[in-house]
Amino acid sequence: MNSSKKIFIVVMIMVSCLGKTLFSAEIEQDIPLSSIPLKVTTAAQQEISALQLMEAAKITDDNGDVIYELEGTKDTVTYVIQVDNDGKVIKSGPEKDFEEERAERQLSTLPANVREAVEQSQEGIRLTGFATEVEGGQLIYEVKGIADGQCYEIEVTQAGQVLETEKCD
Repeated sequence: MNSSKKIFIVVMIMVSCLGKTLFSAEIEQDIPLSSIPLKVTTAAQQEISALQLMEAAKITDDNGDVIYELEGTKDTVTYVIQVDNDGKVIKSGPEKDFEEERAERQLSTLPANVREAVEQSQEGIRLTGFATEVEGGQLIYEVKGIADGQCYEIEVTQAGQVLETEKCD
């Protein structure tokens, strides 16, 4: 094999790996409670009896695996329960226990080009977390961070284009 073919193959492998690193992410989609599979709802109610469900999200990872994240209240405490597609409870507990873990996990999966776009658009920002949503068929990153003592939320496309920057409420 000549050297130009070897170089081409190495470059293609590198681009393939880089693409997976830059564009891998979980997709979280809010869903109506009526869309939750029965076995998922049943598992959540068995995990925390008398839980009043309020919100639900469907999280799909790069491999197509689905986790349902259900939020509800019981005795004035808000709980979160994560259940897989087969109805197996993955994790449950008070909502406050999930917040810090979500931020850490999510920041490690933020694509490099999205991170760079946010850092360029808001100088000195310290990222605190992000969420994704699909708008008009396009994956949008809603990145939160703090700069100059102020909280910001910046919407960025998968390609790294900043759509909107606003101060948090």
